[in-house]
Amino acid sequence: MALPLGVAQAQDKVYELKISTPTIHDVPDTFGANFLAAVEKDSGGRIKGQVYPAEPGLVRFPRQIEGTQFGSIQCSIIPPEFFVGIDQRFEVMAAPGLVNSLAQGEKVAADPEVRKLMLALGDSRDCTVSPSSWPNHRT
Repeated sequence: MALPLGVAQAQDKVYELKISTPTIHDVPDTFGANFLAAVEKDSGGRIKGQVYPAEPGLVRFPRQIEGTQFGSIQCSIIPPEFFVGIDQRFEVMAAPGLVNSLAQGEKVAADPEVRKLMLALGDSRDCTVSPSSWPNHRT
């Protein structure tokens, strides 16, 4: 009899989702707000959250990344090259001269082997990469 009660309690639990972004009134925090709204809607109210945009003039990337690793922040919307402290290979995709055009960049980012490499970069440090803004991405 305790099992059904435990299941009911688990179903009633509301989970918290904290999303950090490096900007205010810009693409990352707008994306974060839209993503959060979709998660809240799709979860039927079981997930509630808040977007925490950066303070004006204060760059907090290392603290945002640490918070994500330690679990106090569940999602950080930060350009991948700022995760270089976790794995230096994160810097590769931002290397100057890597591609010559937007079309070539989209082609490189859409390559299955490149995706496989990039998505696995944070695995050893408990960070999961989500390619939500990559070309041809399917969720």
